[in-house]
Amino acid sequence: MKKLSTLSKSVIIALSIAGVGAGIGTAAVASGQINIGQSDTSSDSFEAVAAYQSKISLEQAIAIAQQTNQGDLVSAEFDLDDDHGSAATGEYEVKFVSGNNEVELKIDANTGKVLSTEQEQMDDEDIADYTVMKQSKVSLTQAMQIAKQKFNGKVIEAEFDLEQNKPVYEIEIANGTQVQKIVIDASSGTIMTNQVDTSDHDEHDKEADETVEQSQNATVKPVQRPLVTG
Repeated sequence: MKKLSTLSKSVIIALSIAGVGAGIGTAAVASGQINIGQSDTSSDSFEAVAAYQSKISLEQAIAIAQQTNQGDLVSAEFDLDDDHGSAATGEYEVKFVSGNNEVELKIDANTGKVLSTEQEQMDDEDIADYTVMKQSKVSLTQAMQIAKQKFNGKVIEAEFDLEQNKPVYEIEIANGTQVQKIVIDASSGTIMTNQVDTSDHDEHDKEADETVEQSQNATVKPVQRPLVTG
């Protein structure tokens, strides 16, 4: 039996509490306002589970990419490729910098096979960010190790960033459906912030509220009967 998505369950519960008739709820599903079985496909929680269950880890994907690229690692992340419809496949996107060029490799998350390699020239902003990263005392790989020592799970994303002109590394660790976001100081290796990502659930709640509001506004207009006089 096909399971209801988180969005669909939220809407059904909300409709029941609001006392909206079953006819309106059915109409909402039929009209496509509630997309059963697909909302979670693009969610962070669904992607986190796929990454957590993949046979190849992010660290292994980086090692595979480094076999053919000797540049500096600047980012790596898990991505759920849904270009093939329901047959979504997981892959890692690993990026290196060599000279003024950025090289991106896509690696199958279950087989470790290199799917594609792309290269493009960096613009001035990218070069400036890369220069700051090169001057940092902590590398991206070291930041990943720091995060793993503190939190359980699998690293699914790691990248360099500038927050208010301060060099940091942003690391995401998946543990089941939960995604922990960690920000690490690129100069000292200190964990600056860490939090569980709830943006996906908030978005689902927002969509559910909007759907309920639309259903409530779809009231049946009363039939106007002609006034019969004696």
